[in-house]
Amino acid sequence: MLHHLRAITSVSAATILSRILGLIRDVLLFAMLGLSSLNSAFIFGFTLPNLFRRLLGEGALTSSSVPLLTDALAQEGKISAFKLLNQILTRLVIALLVLTMAGIAALSSIHHFDGLPERWHTGANFAVVLLPYMILICLAALISASLNTLGKFTWPALSAVWLNLTMIAALIIGLCLTALPEETKVWILCAGVLAGGVLQLGIPALCLIREGWRPGWDLSTGTRLQQMQQLLIPGLVAAAIFQINVLVSRVLAFALNDSAAAILYLANRLIELPLGVFAIAVTTVLFPSLSRLAAENKLQEFARSYRDGVALIMSITVPAGMGLMVLADPILTVLFQWGNFAKADVQATRLPLMLFAAAVPFYAWATLLTRCFHARKDMRTPLKLAGANFVLNLVLSVILMRSFGTAGLAAANLLVSIIHCILLNHWKPLGEHPAMITERRRIFRTYTAIFTATGVMGITIHGVHVLAAVLIRNHFAMHPNLEAALVVTIGVSTGVAIYGIAVLVMVPDIARSLKQLITRKLGR
Repeated sequence: MLHHLRAITSVSAATILSRILGLIRDVLLFAMLGLSSLNSAFIFGFTLPNLFRRLLGEGALTSSSVPLLTDALAQEGKISAFKLLNQILTRLVIALLVLTMAGIAALSSIHHFDGLPERWHTGANFAVVLLPYMILICLAALISASLNTLGKFTWPALSAVWLNLTMIAALIIGLCLTALPEETKVWILCAGVLAGGVLQLGIPALCLIREGWRPGWDLSTGTRLQQMQQLLIPGLVAAAIFQINVLVSRVLAFALNDSAAAILYLANRLIELPLGVFAIAVTTVLFPSLSRLAAENKLQEFARSYRDGVALIMSITVPAGMGLMVLADPILTVLFQWGNFAKADVQATRLPLMLFAAAVPFYAWATLLTRCFHARKDMRTPLKLAGANFVLNLVLSVILMRSFGTAGLAAANLLVSIIHCILLNHWKPLGEHPAMITERRRIFRTYTAIFTATGVMGITIHGVHVLAAVLIRNHFAMHPNLEAALVVTIGVSTGVAIYGIAVLVMVPDIARSLKQLITRKLGR
């Protein structure tokens, strides 16, 4: 597992940088636009290309192509793998061009519906301009996945950095040019998105070229390409259901009121830090290895890698989710209560953030479970469960939003993520193989220790949060943001210390692996 930990560390470090920049980007975005309808319109327009990125670039296409690229690389070398990549890329370019033109036509038709609120027309205009980003990022995601099969993880993990940098530059321009209309500032931001997409595609492509890849138009067919198409269809349908699920939640929020879409976006963005920095990093690194072990029928090692991955993911995401829940109010205050984002906006976002934070471990675990199915070229099981997930989420969202508004949409998301995770685990990626049964028992013991340690941490942080807030407020005259910053600093420091001690005592295997990794790194 140590060689995996090295790669996970590299990916996590790159992801930390991108998440910090993403946080700065969001702080500037909400400082400039607050929870306005214009902000919701931009988020709606940016959602569409992002959905296709997750559907094609990082979803079914990547999941179906990586195992076959891994096979080609292991059995026939880079030449065969790169030929397969060009075959896939050629077909992807054609599909994306068709989708982009169809999307522009569909979005343009919204202007014929005069009864819709103005934010729908504005959001459609932004979406038309941003749709070409879908082409850039989907191609970039597949090229980055190909780099992962070669054991290259750092540059692909930096992909979001380039987007965040260009968007930050655009937002700074908008904030500095105060005389510009707000909508003009958003158009500048759209230009920043497209510029970021060019960098996201160009930099990984140059890295892959250095590995020997030569891009080319290839419409020829082959056995592996046919296998990929067979895997792609059920995987694509499953991913489509999931992304339609996301889109439905965003549309329901967009229809609910002017601020709901922006609130859900902001709450979701904050939970991406623990998910991206560690959970997604673990899954990204393990997926090529799991695909190789599944292809070689090494189920004992497959089960062990799965167990190690779940243990690492849960050891970070469970306490991270708890910390976000307990410290939601001061975290939102210190990060976002600037400019047009007021205290009332913090209060409106707090409960949805807490509900999303509670779902963090389930998102992370379900991601790894799904990749276990994909590594074994089983795309149908996730498809069935995704269908059930979609229906359940739609029903719960409609019911709960009527009574609880934006928080109801977040609560529906939490309930569905728990049920989906349980169902994925129930189907057992390795069936009834003895190795998996053994590893599941070990995982359960690890869960018990992690949740116990997190419970102690959560109670401690809550007590420290309340006490620190009272002491600071009674004895010091501080700006609310500075007060919140101190509360967060004290709470996080205490939580990390308490949880770290508990993990050392109750989960020695995880502590030992991390200690070995740190020792190796410091010894270099």
